[in-house]
Amino acid sequence: MSFVSRVKKRPTVTAVAALAVSATLAGGGLLANAFAADSSAQGDLAPTPLAGHDPALRSEITTLFSGASRQYAAQEELVRRCMEGKGFTYVKNPTPQSDVVPTVGEDNYGQSLQAASATGYRSAEIVGDSPADIDRSGVQKLPKDQQQKWGDALLGPGDAPEITVDIPTFGEVGTPAEGCLTEARRTLYGSIEQWLKLDFLSGNILLQAQRSARADSRVSELNSSWSTCMVEKGHKGIGSPDDARAEARKIHATLGIGSSEARDKEIRIAAADAECDAKIGYGSKRRAIEDDYYRKVLVKYKTEIAALRSMNTKASARADEILRGA
Repeated sequence: MSFVSRVKKRPTVTAVAALAVSATLAGGGLLANAFAADSSAQGDLAPTPLAGHDPALRSEITTLFSGASRQYAAQEELVRRCMEGKGFTYVKNPTPQSDVVPTVGEDNYGQSLQAASATGYRSAEIVGDSPADIDRSGVQKLPKDQQQKWGDALLGPGDAPEITVDIPTFGEVGTPAEGCLTEARRTLYGSIEQWLKLDFLSGNILLQAQRSARADSRVSELNSSWSTCMVEKGHKGIGSPDDARAEARKIHATLGIGSSEARDKEIRIAAADAECDAKIGYGSKRRAIEDDYYRKVLVKYKTEIAALRSMNTKASARADEILRGA
């Protein structure tokens, strides 16, 4: 997710190598989505945020993350310089080709029958190992003591203090106060406290809207009608389009990821899903419900959103300066 969860303690030596892949992607509105730009084989899997939703609303939400790609590229360059200055190799992670909206991807419903019949839910690609998730900096090849030192340089030592912010409704979130990653963010965003709060909210208010929509009785009624239709097509025990996708992933895990048998079963479920979706107008109705909740959180957090836009504008200008000198 794009938001930052509180770091309660530094990872053990055995976990530090994983930081080479994931740590620098935490926060900044990008996260693991940054890997999508690294593989042409996965390029067509990039989700289209809020496709089919109200265009004006979609624009308002996606522009919350304007400049995120450039900011991430600058953050990676700053981390590289900092790590190099401390005597460590740091190979930058690839930058997404476009700004990523971290907690809003492709809807788990509303797929066309044509797409469902051709590719199902693309579960094999989703659950399979990504070829882009690699240890670019070679941390796993270092001796254990050097792995720990590399991690300390990136995230600060184990006894380093933590910067925390209390966010009403959500609670306390935090990030290490030391290390190259924090220094990079401080250079880009100025106040780490402000960045921490606004970065967390940018993703979480959208998740809040999604959770509220799922709990809406209108969505429950839609799911019930959809599930009844699926039973009529021979698919019992699937309560919603989300459950259908989960069932498809389970099939691949059981029968073998990408196997012909798993793919055939997935496509049968996906095609029935698409037919039931079209029959009851599931997609358009659920999008309208979700859009209601997106609008509500945008109004509720309008002050924070204005601050977020201002922070991103300034950070993008700094990012351009940093990248010109890269």
